[in-house]
Amino acid sequence: MSTHALSAAEVAHLAHACAVDGSATSPLLLLVRADADGLTFLAPPPEAVEGRDLLDLALGLVAPEGCDAVAMAATGRAWPAEGVAMNVVVAHALLRSGSSATYVTDDSGAPLLLDDAGGGLVPDLCRRVLEMPTAPPELETGVYLSRLWLDRLLEAAAARPGCLQPEQALALHPAEQAQSFGFTRSWLQLALATHEFAVAAPWAVLRRRFAAAGGDDRASQAARWFDDGSFSRWMLDRLPSPAEALAALAELVPAAALREVRATIELAAELGVDDDLLEDDQLDDDWFEGPDD
Repeated sequence: MSTHALSAAEVAHLAHACAVDGSATSPLLLLVRADADGLTFLAPPPEAVEGRDLLDLALGLVAPEGCDAVAMAATGRAWPAEGVAMNVVVAHALLRSGSSATYVTDDSGAPLLLDDAGGGLVPDLCRRVLEMPTAPPELETGVYLSRLWLDRLLEAAAARPGCLQPEQALALHPAEQAQSFGFTRSWLQLALATHEFAVAAPWAVLRRRFAAAGGDDRASQAARWFDDGSFSRWMLDRLPSPAEALAALAELVPAAALREVRATIELAAELGVDDDLLEDDQLDDDWFEGPDD
């Protein structure tokens, strides 16, 4: 049993210091044990690998017995309300007790303890390393389907600006492609199909289907390691938000196509999920295609 009075702020400050002074590579993941002599690293910081990110460091990792805390740190850029962009280090620590703390570099270069760092990928990763549950999903899977469609629309529109017609835009919707109807649905039908998907495939079902797909692709690995809440946030964060995507599409597609897309997205969001649940086996496997890694 640990005899050192461990605090989340202490561990976060340590991770921040390691990342700032260059004694460890960035991004950084630390597994910490507290004992009578202080803090001990259970494993040395990983070597730098080109393209490595925080998810690469954490994905699939389960802290060993005796690990009292996990911390992650990474460098980045911040843009203050007034002034020029600056380099910062953000470090987050989580104890097995559930307490957490976050440090960020302030505009003077010193570490600043945040009062409330909120949620996000790093807190989710730390909780999963310690096999702790994360907050439940905030958004339904219908939002994922809509964002996946917007991502496809942006790719197609960027390839041929000004050329995407309404029927072509609707044909790129995952519901249209999964069901192979042979004709283009209306925006109303696709909004209803998005609603049906959210009812039939809540995040628990969607994650299970991605996990069952197997393989070494990142989505399958993440589905097996994340819980429902962390998986939902990670999947959604990989895709453009509706507001950002629609603003970009306004510069790339004709007004008629944009009206169809906007109507579909807005109605699907308004419908929400009801209690008339469909059976999981009514879904075509093509529904479960994620964005490219």
